[in-house]
Amino acid sequence: MKRFLCGLAVTGALSAEPIQVPVGTDYSLPGRLDVPAGARGVVVLLHGSGAASMDEELQVATKDQASNPFFVDLSDALQAQKLAVLRYDKRNYALSKTPSDSALQSLKEHPALSFIQDALSAVAVARQKCPGLPVYLVGHSEGTWVAQQAALKDGKISGLGLISFTGASLETLITEQVGYRPLALFDGLDKNHDLVLESSELDGTLKSEMPVLDLNHDGNLSRSEFQAANLSNLILRPILPDAWRRDEASLPTPIQLAQQADYPLVFLQGEWDNQTPAFVVKALEICETQVWKKGNKHFVYFPGCGHALDPRDSFEDTVYRRPDKATFERAAGEMARFWFQR
Repeated sequence: MKRFLCGLAVTGALSAEPIQVPVGTDYSLPGRLDVPAGARGVVVLLHGSGAASMDEELQVATKDQASNPFFVDLSDALQAQKLAVLRYDKRNYALSKTPSDSALQSLKEHPALSFIQDALSAVAVARQKCPGLPVYLVGHSEGTWVAQQAALKDGKISGLGLISFTGASLETLITEQVGYRPLALFDGLDKNHDLVLESSELDGTLKSEMPVLDLNHDGNLSRSEFQAANLSNLILRPILPDAWRRDEASLPTPIQLAQQADYPLVFLQGEWDNQTPAFVVKALEICETQVWKKGNKHFVYFPGCGHALDPRDSFEDTVYRRPDKATFERAAGEMARFWFQR
């Protein structure tokens, strides 16, 4: 079946096959492998944070709850570049559909390492199904970190595509998002731009919470008091488990891996991404062009686009929209050209 599948691609047919990505000895993640005619490589897609299917459907965060299957659209564009695409249900999503005590226990004990191992298992399936083709990893958000770690452990990955590069630990990202993303609300109320909300500028919700938020009891709400209120919610109800912190601390950072990598790296970054901001990728570009000069990094920016290369109204906009076909075509084209020209 392996050679027949790839043989179909070479002779002009398009094949699609359901696959299973093994997790341990008694559990597998449902997936799909699409092989276009004349496939010249295989891409494994790696999800962002949260529970996600092989489609990485972003509908819940998309305007008007519209369908937004990010990995379906990306897969179509990659196949148009003659790249086979393997995508699979993320382990936490798969477990919500088909429980497994052993797979769940390992995920709880080592969540970050589990996602890396799942990526490596998917790579093994890709090599089994299409022997001889180079394997590439394309990660989105958290998936960029997983892709880098998996590439390091595997040692034979031919290149990476990093969409919305994390650049920092997950805890740092979450803290920055909670502390800074809501400031658009504060700035919108701060009509005189003095970084303080007087009583006349407070909305109803903030007014009712002033006994808690007004730490210096001056009757006003400062910008730092507003940020403190948001961060206190995260402190009291942490999102990140200690097991993730331990896993992450045992591994190299994304910046270290970006510097050390010798394989091709393509960074695809929305200029208005307020979850993993563009300044991190641009800092890497300065380091690469001025100091490292390895020539293995390609930086692609998408003006007016957010965390999933989606069109936004402003940098402060937090609502997703489905990117148009041209955006995916550009992303896939930039990756394919850089990977294969080197």
